[in-house]
Amino acid sequence: MHVQRRFYLPIALIALSQASLFAEEAPGGIDPSLIIEQFDVFTDGDMLLVPVDVGGKRYSFWVDTGATVSIYDESLRPLLGEARGTNSAAAPNGGVIRVGLFNAPNARLGKLSLRAKTPVVCLDNQKMREVSGHDFYGVIGMDVLSNHVVRLDSDRGKLMILRSPGTAVGHALPITYVAQLPLIAIDIRGCGKLPF
Repeated sequence: MHVQRRFYLPIALIALSQASLFAEEAPGGIDPSLIIEQFDVFTDGDMLLVPVDVGGKRYSFWVDTGATVSIYDESLRPLLGEARGTNSAAAPNGGVIRVGLFNAPNARLGKLSLRAKTPVVCLDNQKMREVSGHDFYGVIGMDVLSNHVVRLDSDRGKLMILRSPGTAVGHALPITYVAQLPLIAIDIRGCGKLPF
């Protein structure tokens, strides 16, 4: 089966680091009853790595709003079952690669199921692990994240999955979606508004 849909894989690697498990307190004045899950992350702009349970083991996965679908490493391929087909995906070098499509496995991010209704991608992440220096085995993309309120407090190093934004939401920024990816317009002096 050949699916005609195009997926966008992560394009830019940023410096990475290992995330710790659940943090103890709710930062930024958030009502603790709104928090479904909370993770410690680095405060230096590093990759957002979180612990994911899949196939009875725990693996680090990268939380990436720049990925339209979730990605499972080739080493986890036996947990994905039969392939549903293949598709084209944008490669980091600007080219196009073929990727395998699979039903999402029974994976969990703490209390949250990562079983998306759309297919997930299987991809060899070995080179990304080498470049980043981090042992991560998948990417949690917008196929899962778009169903939740995700709050990143980079100053305090907290990534939270919330039931609702609550009242301590800060300043609203309009979000537009292009090919399922969230974008905000940033006004850069001398360049005007650019999408990020």
